[in-house]
Amino acid sequence: MAEPPKGLEIVKASYGVQGAFTDVTEQTKKLVKDGTLSFTVSPQTLGVLDPAPGVKKTYQVNVSINGAAPTNLTKDDGEQIVVNAPTVAKEDKKDTPGGQIMNVVFYTLASISGAYFAVSFYNFATNGLKFWILGVLGALSIVSATIAFSIAGSSFSGAGLLAFVTSIGLLQFWVVYLIELVSPNYINFDYAKKVVEPVVQTVTESPTI
Repeated sequence: MAEPPKGLEIVKASYGVQGAFTDVTEQTKKLVKDGTLSFTVSPQTLGVLDPAPGVKKTYQVNVSINGAAPTNLTKDDGEQIVVNAPTVAKEDKKDTPGGQIMNVVFYTLASISGAYFAVSFYNFATNGLKFWILGVLGALSIVSATIAFSIAGSSFSGAGLLAFVTSIGLLQFWVVYLIELVSPNYINFDYAKKVVEPVVQTVTESPTI
């Protein structure tokens, strides 16, 4: 059996005098705030033209509270109408142990990826471009982007993390590519060789028997 809707529902509302009522259902719905309808009856409050100038008018509203049968309420000009029926909030979905572990893994991978790219860009700008200020600014930008991405939530999951890492990697690639395109000899790659060559040498050396 479906659960009835919660909160305050405006079924129909009208304002005026006998023979000159104006439908104000939509205007009334806009006046509902956090499950509460509270205002002083007047054409100005309802946002409509006075249907009968100089004559006291009546406001009628048909409301349903928490899915119950509609109830009709009546107020005259200058009177206050108050109806409370706060919407019942759904219980927050609690993380399962597996979900908590995945969150830890997500934040850990995001942090490691952000730290790696921040350090690599700093080294590139400082040693390759000889422009340490650019390295600091670039590293701070990457760290800020990583923090913002993590705060956005682990709802991005693995696909979002992959897209994030790929985008930062591609951004650094295009920075190098464009600089090389404009000035092929501007970047000094000697700093990278000092890191890569020992690793390559270790891998290619034949193990001793």
